[in-house]
Amino acid sequence: MISNLLLTRHPHGIVHAMTLARKRLLICISKAAQEPDEQFSSAFVRLVAAAECTFRNEETLMETAGHPGFRDRRRDNALLLGALHHAASQVEAGNLALGREVMAALPGLLSLHRISALRMLASSAPRGFIRGGMFRTGRLLTKAGSRPGREGVR
Repeated sequence: MISNLLLTRHPHGIVHAMTLARKRLLICISKAAQEPDEQFSSAFVRLVAAAECTFRNEETLMETAGHPGFRDRRRDNALLLGALHHAASQVEAGNLALGREVMAALPGLLSLHRISALRMLASSAPRGFIRGGMFRTGRLLTKAGSRPGREGVR
């Protein structure tokens, strides 16, 4: 597990870990969506389990880092998981069309879900991390303080 010290000094580590986990979840969605009807129900249930695992890891990272909004994030995760569990019970009962609709909407929902997490992380980042650290005046700076690709230009 990532140390608390590392996470509090480098909040972008949480963002990186969340990004990788979300990419893996999107791959699971893509694979499950391609399953034939005979295997779709079990693929949907596996997808819900993967979402649970992803969200649990995200919550653990945020809690370990001491982010003040992690309880709000846990609530948001619970709402999304509750909807997925409701859909899973319908899919297991034979409503594959609903499962496929959920599967089609899930990447967009996860994108909104990710944006809210990033906003929460940015709002709790140490003062100066965004403004004075990695970014200034909205332009990405190199370590030397110049804009990339402008070396030697005056």
